[in-house]
Amino acid sequence: MKYLNLHSWKIKPGEAIQLQKELKKKIYLKKSFNKIKKVAGADVSYYKNKMIAGVVIFEFPNFKIIERQSFISPVNFPYIPGLLTFREGPSLLAAFKKIKNEPDIILFDGQGIAHPRRMGIATHLGLFLDKPTIGCAKSKLSGNYKTLSEEKGSYSLLREGKETIGAVIRTRKKVKPIFVSPGHKIDLPNSIEIVLKCTDKYKLPVPVREAHLFVNQLKSNLAANIKAKILLKDLTARLKKLLGNYIYRSDNQTLEEVVGNLLKAKKLKIAVAESCTGGMLGEMITRIPGSSKYFQGGVISYASIVKEDLLKVPPEVIKKYGEVSVQVARIMAEEVRRCCHSDIGISITGIAGPVGATEKKKVGLVYMALADGKKTLTQKHQLFGDRQLIRLRATRRALNMLRMYLIKNNDNKINTN
Repeated sequence: MKYLNLHSWKIKPGEAIQLQKELKKKIYLKKSFNKIKKVAGADVSYYKNKMIAGVVIFEFPNFKIIERQSFISPVNFPYIPGLLTFREGPSLLAAFKKIKNEPDIILFDGQGIAHPRRMGIATHLGLFLDKPTIGCAKSKLSGNYKTLSEEKGSYSLLREGKETIGAVIRTRKKVKPIFVSPGHKIDLPNSIEIVLKCTDKYKLPVPVREAHLFVNQLKSNLAANIKAKILLKDLTARLKKLLGNYIYRSDNQTLEEVVGNLLKAKKLKIAVAESCTGGMLGEMITRIPGSSKYFQGGVISYASIVKEDLLKVPPEVIKKYGEVSVQVARIMAEEVRRCCHSDIGISITGIAGPVGATEKKKVGLVYMALADGKKTLTQKHQLFGDRQLIRLRATRRALNMLRMYLIKNNDNKINTN
């Protein structure tokens, strides 16, 4: 829904009053519509320093809701009676801008011309929206009126001096009345008629009431979201304190992205030697764009002969300890680092299953090692799951082993060749 850009909202209170006086000349208080098919209600609610503006569109006269739109923004103008539009107007216009079903009439929770300068929010925004608007306020801002009957539908004209600026209407029997005034492009008799047609069993007209309920629901949601974020922040801080470096990230970065960024930051290069994971570690590292800056290469040493020939694992070590052993993992890491001319070598050897296990070495047993030329770190894991899950878990354990090594090492560069 489009609207006119009549003036800037960045204005001081004194300037705002003068602007209202100038805009008064543009008000048109005559009926400018024919058949009404759609009506709108508009209201604003507040939560702390936030303002929630809402617009609800209805079919008329059955009041079926066909659209709701909202806009949440900071409060940028102080609360000054008579200058409400300068506080709430920008947000309401932003909500109206989203509207696809343009209304024929708009009812605002606020004043129309029943305002010291005849420029309540319904009038002011009526000029911007160039639509017939009606102000429906719960309290009086300007004018005087005579006592009205307790019956529903009774009303008394609201006057200021000799000028009639609205009507005080009782929309429910023995319930406080509302203050109705035309905003723009409508006269008072039609404003009264439409308000009464829009009123059912409640005090406020349906469009205004539904808009009020809408923004207050949004307010509740906003409050709940803010409280949830505070709670989440507190829980995150507690978890970080409890788990420390076991948490690798609190945003959307993957483990391999975190490791890659650490390698780049430290200007280190890595090579991998894999057995049971069959290249999964290398694939996971290289799926990150730009990984060529830190990944040198790898060896998939599935067979013992490859371990012996390419990674220089002595046959007697394999014979004595087995391919799945800490001794073999250590040599694999040290040799892949050397042969790939990298700063770090990391290796994985294990039993992914379902075959290959022995009485002493169960399916899921995995050894991994990390060598940097000065020292070689090793880990033993007993993993669970099917073959694919064991391989995936082994790969991620190796990546995390590398991550933990990198965050504990404060050197920018390790030159061990």
